[in-house]
Amino acid sequence: MEITSGADHFVVNFLYSAIQLTKRLFIIVKTVFLTIVVLAFVYHIRAFVHHDHHHSEQDSEQTAVQAQALVPAKPVAPAVQPVREQQPTEPPIATYAGGELKEHEMMIRGDVKVEVKKKTVLPPLKNKTAEAIENVGNVTWPTMDEMEVPNEIKAMYEDWYKIGMNRQRQKKHGDEIPSVRNPDLIITGAKKCGTTALKIFMNYHTWFQGTPGELQFFNRPSNWEKGYQWYHDQMPLTFKDEICYEKTPDYFDRPFIPERMAKMENAKDLKFVHVLCDPVRRSFSHFLHMFTVQQVGQWGVGGPQPGFEFLQENFADITKEEAFEKTVELAFKNLLGKEKDIDFMTDDEIRSAVRMYFSRVDLMAGSPGRVYPLKIPDAVLTGSLYSTHINTYLHYFTQDQMLYLDATELIENPGMSLRRVADFSGVPQLITEDNFYFDDEKGTQA
Repeated sequence: MEITSGADHFVVNFLYSAIQLTKRLFIIVKTVFLTIVVLAFVYHIRAFVHHDHHHSEQDSEQTAVQAQALVPAKPVAPAVQPVREQQPTEPPIATYAGGELKEHEMMIRGDVKVEVKKKTVLPPLKNKTAEAIENVGNVTWPTMDEMEVPNEIKAMYEDWYKIGMNRQRQKKHGDEIPSVRNPDLIITGAKKCGTTALKIFMNYHTWFQGTPGELQFFNRPSNWEKGYQWYHDQMPLTFKDEICYEKTPDYFDRPFIPERMAKMENAKDLKFVHVLCDPVRRSFSHFLHMFTVQQVGQWGVGGPQPGFEFLQENFADITKEEAFEKTVELAFKNLLGKEKDIDFMTDDEIRSAVRMYFSRVDLMAGSPGRVYPLKIPDAVLTGSLYSTHINTYLHYFTQDQMLYLDATELIENPGMSLRRVADFSGVPQLITEDNFYFDDEKGTQA
């Protein structure tokens, strides 16, 4: 997947044109409004990507590691933590990838050169030899007596060792003692693009050890105030050759988060997986999320959330299609300026307007001109401005630390996506295309 600085303008321009066309045809094709918007956009975006890819050379990678048999999903490890030295609550100031000291300013990075990153072409799988695949129903886990670690370690991690999969991992690593460390890999958004599916698949790979759910550390004030040591302590026990990771989609589009991540002790070695999908589909999925999930509070507790309340207050008497159209119109006015007409704006004027919009995030609450890209209606559009958010990450990290996963490939060929993640992380490709089949009843890979 390629990231270009003109992508945001394309998304903004096309969304607006689609809405205007829908208005003129609304009475005739009301019931198929969404189909027209999505199909039209997919046609144009694929043509756009095909044109760019036509001039790109494809890289060859080394031969893939022979696939191994899929093992059962590992149980979640108990929250047993080792004794460790305290990390500083306030780590050193963040830096550019190039080393220059500078604090983060919440705006589009004009000084960051976003180079196109070529999509890695993985070699085809080797033909499997006739191997006896283990019947996972007859697995016998190692006993505690087979563990080579000292008895005091067994006592310290007693609950952890009660899980058979953890004993199997320990036996494989001999007398090495597992430890807790900052994540090696973080899966960000984009939101509503399939990060949960990716994490479910990764749970079957024994070299990936992830945290349960979403930590929401860098973005949620109630967690952020607990400090970096708290974040460190939420990570699972892992061995040196395993990959410790977490997944929180909200990290992707918060402009202040990359700076916070850059202050971690292992920031230079940290890797990111960004799952990106069709921006129009993402916008509409985000919109539907407000209508459904946000009818109640977080985790189903409490009253409606702000997104649902906004829709109920403004669009309770019209269809979801009409409400989506009006929500996007409001977001356009906030993003480009209420007096601006996108049909008469040049590419540079649109880019300038978007840049100016994000520069006003830091204004004091209540100040004239203050913008809220994470709130409705703006979030429906701003969450799909991928190059803007990637630009911010590249202010602190390098392209070599980024993997951009195509959500379409994740749906249609998850085995290939899992091979990309393994190759990027430097671990064996244990889960491949051979571990999936097409479920005719569900219409998806399983």
